[in-house]
Amino acid sequence: QVERHDVAATGWREIAWVQFLRAHYERAEESLANTSEFAAGNDEELAWVDLIRGACRHDLGDYARAGELLRSALERARRLGSGQPLGQALTLLGRLHLLRGELDAARKVLDQALDEVDARGMTAFRPWPESFRGELDLAAADVASAEARFEHAFALGCQVGDPCWESISLRGLGLVAAARGDV
Repeated sequence: QVERHDVAATGWREIAWVQFLRAHYERAEESLANTSEFAAGNDEELAWVDLIRGACRHDLGDYARAGELLRSALERARRLGSGQPLGQALTLLGRLHLLRGELDAARKVLDQALDEVDARGMTAFRPWPESFRGELDLAAADVASAEARFEHAFALGCQVGDPCWESISLRGLGLVAAARGDV
């Protein structure tokens, strides 16, 4: 029998991601414990572990712990050659700052996320940080820029067929309509 700890770590991480998306946070935590066990020394998997744990803590309102985990994920992701964990870590940290009302910090991190996405050719991922950046435009009363970002994010979301990207950008277009008085 060949032990493939790398495959087991990735498998458990993917299961944890789906559990996070379904808001099964306790199950995600159990799967991430398995990921950690199989991922010893693997910075990419451990970046994902911190990232998913941080996202779970964020969704549960534990912002202090979420910030710690997302900053740890960001630190690990910066050491990697692949961009996906870095783009996610930057975006989720930007989302945390945005929802806490830390708009300058959110802008800085989300602009970094968009720069990283563009530099690495991660076009299919762009709608996620772009939609949160559009919310910052709205917060600054720049409705036209917000609308342009949300429309672009929606078009990309439709092209790649990702309902998450489509829905976050459509939410933003609804916020634009409301900002213009069309409730």
